Amino acid sequence: MLFSLERRLILACAARVRSAEQIRRLAGRKLDWEAVIEQAGRQRLTPVVFAALEESAAEGIPGAVRERLRISSTQHAIHNLKVYAALAEVLAAFSAGGIPVVGLKGIALAKTVYSNLALRPVGDIDLLVRPSDLEAAHDLLLRLDYVPDESVHPQEWYRTTHHHLAPCDGPGGAARIELHHHIHPAPWMALIPIGELWQRARPVAAGGAGFSVFAPEDLILHTCLHLSQGRCFLTGLLDLRDVAEVIAVHGRELDWDLLADRARAYRTAECLYYALWAAEKMLGAEVPAAALRSLAADRRRGVLDDLGLKRLIGHALLRGPESRLPVWVMEDVCGTLLSPTEPNPAGMFFKAAGRRLVQAVMQAAARQPQPATA
Repeated sequence: MLFSLERRLILACAARVRSAEQIRRLAGRKLDWEAVIEQAGRQRLTPVVFAALEESAAEGIPGAVRERLRISSTQHAIHNLKVYAALAEVLAAFSAGGIPVVGLKGIALAKTVYSNLALRPVGDIDLLVRPSDLEAAHDLLLRLDYVPDESVHPQEWYRTTHHHLAPCDGPGGAARIELHHHIHPAPWMALIPIGELWQRARPVAAGGAGFSVFAPEDLILHTCLHLSQGRCFLTGLLDLRDVAEVIAVHGRELDWDLLADRARAYRTAECLYYALWAAEKMLGAEVPAAALRSLAADRRRGVLDDLGLKRLIGHALLRGPESRLPVWVMEDVCGTLLSPTEPNPAGMFFKAAGRRLVQAVMQAAARQPQPATA
């Protein structure tokens, strides 16, 4: 795939094994630094990009650009500290109430696989509790002055159809918490036995109180599922870096055969394959070739579909404001091709893309002003 110099610099900075020489060479070219800043922010990689540029002693970076990256990185670090302070209070309350917790996504990964807490921006605090503890955990949040945000959907909608309750905003806006009872909505709620992931979770200390994190294989599976289905690969370089970091930290203990078996049992093998392929291709994640071959055997489409999907994934991962790739394309294609419940005969990629193209043309035509009649 051919990418702009600005995107190539972002990829070089985000790579698991960086080349200081490559970063210096790219930074020394005539770059649109506004585009670099925009893409780094969009990907939530500003701290990583800034650290990589500093460590490589890259020259040719305008002073104003370096300062903006430094300030943004510092703001991310301060925000993370506030988030973990809020998390410690919540975990203490849950511990006192006898409610076990698994930390999901950012808060778990920043704490356990990143060498520097400031390098992994954390947004919402995603906490997994057992379904039987969901109401008690929610009541504890209310006692801590957290307020449910029902601006998108009412709480009842979350309770009956979603995998987490309505997000809760903490006092002062320091943190937003999502209480999960599963890792992903339907159809995976019925396909992934969440109790098995609980059994394999491992405890980790977190500022006096503690929570658990998934076993390494489950961390990879969850991250890949979130990237391919939750994000539809759109601006998902941070998720790819998460995958690369988990592999780097837990590489020796990772059981790739076991991971593939679980993915097949949970009907997530294709999601896993394309996410791992992208992590290896884009960021140099150390994914064993044998593991990719094993997962590739579960693909339900032909060569042309596979090539088309991979090309779209590459563009989706680096999508910017100028991109001609609409969000709905990736949502429809990922939803159709990677769904565990939809049949995927050969040619499904082009059928899905063609169907949406026809719809888009018809919608555009309907918006055109009609000529006046005599």
